[in-house]
Amino acid sequence: MKTMQLHGEYFIAVTIRLPHNEIRLITCTHGILCTAQFSVSFTQEHRSQCVMAIVEQGDSFEELLESQIISCTAAAAAKGITVGMSGEEALFGMFS
Repeated sequence: MKTMQLHGEYFIAVTIRLPHNEIRLITCTHGILCTAQFSVSFTQEHRSQCVMAIVEQGDSFEELLESQIISCTAAAAAKGITVGMSGEEALFGMFS
């Protein structure tokens, strides 16, 4: 886990090390940016107000920021986050 600063805002970058895989996500008080190992449908069903955007790739934190959004929760869409925007754009969209 480490703190990241982007354009004056602070985020928490988390790596979960599993035996055969690593999962990365970037979070802040406004939402979560993660890869497809996380489920939008589960999140919407159990945490309907969660702002979560899923990117196609995330082998590094830089990839999470550069990859395109492939899905997001309804709460994220309500903040203007859309499929096709970059992970970095989605993170800053979570602040609106």
